[in-house]
Amino acid sequence: MIGADENLGQLLKATAQRTPQAIALTIQDKDIPYGAVRQRAVALAGHLSAMGVSKGDRVALMLPNTPGYVFACYAALELGAVIVNLSPANQGGELKQILTDSGAKVLIALDVFLPGVYPALAGTAVQQLLISSVQGLEKKLPAPPGVPAPQPLEPLFAPGPAAPETLVIADDLAVLQYTSGATGTPKGVMLTHRNVLASVEQTRAWMTGDEPVNAGVVCMIPFFHVFGFTIGLQLSVAKGHRMLLVPRFDALDLLPLAQLIEKHRPYSLPAVPTLWAALLLMPGMAREKLASVKVATSGGAALPQWVAERYHALTGGTILEAYGMSEAAGATHAAPFKGRAPAGSIGKPLACCEAKLVNVTDGVGELCLRGETVMRGYWQNEQLTGQTLRDGWLHTGDLMRQDAQGFFYVVDRKDDLIITSGHNVYPSEVEAVLARHGAVKDVAVVGVADRLRGSNIVAHVVLREGATATRDELLKVCRENLPDFKVPQVIKVVTDVPRNPVGKTLRKKLEA
Repeated sequence: MIGADENLGQLLKATAQRTPQAIALTIQDKDIPYGAVRQRAVALAGHLSAMGVSKGDRVALMLPNTPGYVFACYAALELGAVIVNLSPANQGGELKQILTDSGAKVLIALDVFLPGVYPALAGTAVQQLLISSVQGLEKKLPAPPGVPAPQPLEPLFAPGPAAPETLVIADDLAVLQYTSGATGTPKGVMLTHRNVLASVEQTRAWMTGDEPVNAGVVCMIPFFHVFGFTIGLQLSVAKGHRMLLVPRFDALDLLPLAQLIEKHRPYSLPAVPTLWAALLLMPGMAREKLASVKVATSGGAALPQWVAERYHALTGGTILEAYGMSEAAGATHAAPFKGRAPAGSIGKPLACCEAKLVNVTDGVGELCLRGETVMRGYWQNEQLTGQTLRDGWLHTGDLMRQDAQGFFYVVDRKDDLIITSGHNVYPSEVEAVLARHGAVKDVAVVGVADRLRGSNIVAHVVLREGATATRDELLKVCRENLPDFKVPQVIKVVTDVPRNPVGKTLRKKLEA
């Protein structure tokens, strides 16, 4: 149970007091200890307070995994302000909608995002635009009329005015985590300090056993995503881990990541399935290069079986799958930390989550969750909150099944269900079959409206480099393993499948 007076800011304060010289952040060849991180966060909090930021105000962060994000995050938490996490993918009308809906008073962004930021600011509540500079664009790109002039962020890490002491309690709002989900419209998930702290504590309890002091964690999953924010940042700070920051990941250029792993010998590597696949397919990837990694985790989307098998064959270890969502402050299920879960399973509920299936048909039902990690609701959207939180349970919209041993298996999203000629087809079933073909690197299946069938099944297939496969070969795999009504009517060979930063398929883009 999380105490009533606990808050996220205490995580950094406690670790900085306990081990001020321990390395908190490593980026390129620069190390920043915990004591210095705390000092800069406190200094920035003072400057933000002088700008008028106080408890409950929203501070939007549009930053990659850089020290600036960490300083800004804990500065906002120090004041009891609410963090609005923004992805660089939030552009144009969507960015304006989030800024308007959240009522953010301050926006802190990387200068390379300025061309997309300026058009979205007019008419919002943003009063201060603070820019972390990489290319000096805040000087080369002056703000248009009606938009706050950009101010450099870095000078605000130096001591200045002191921030007032603010009482922040567990049930205060900490984060607005915007997620589009099935609606296509961004909605602000309200996460309290209690929600995120409970997620941190249950993950900490799951990671049993000894670990090195100041163990290295590869922080590649963006902090602006709930997985990266809760498990990459907050858990690392709570445990005093050394965060190896990866501001930008490019699957086409894995060499910097491989060099980082080889140089810093990380203890933990949380990643998404697409990253694991790319890493294991790298030429020259050998057991010794991953020997230091004792905690290999995957989330955001289903881990292909061939990836799990290849990792085990290479290292003798296991990639531990996890499942979670913004509405539950990160992970809710995970494979056992010691031992292996059945193939395809997301494991069992973590300590702070209670799970059940409702409206079960043929063993498949909707997952519902209850516990301290479950959100307060959706920001300024009582109707949607009432539809999602019912009788104390969070209705996730994810269809799952549960075996006799209590392990859960994701079947699909309710909204992704394809109804063709009166039959229900789960896209994941078809994707799993196509993934068995040796030439297939990635695959996504969607339903497209059809006058006769209701929906046609359309498979988008990405082939491995140098591999070939005809449409007939791919259809043959489907016909041999699926009933006729589940065989795709259309197979398209594409260069990539659109995914969000943690690897979840963006089916709405494919349907469009």
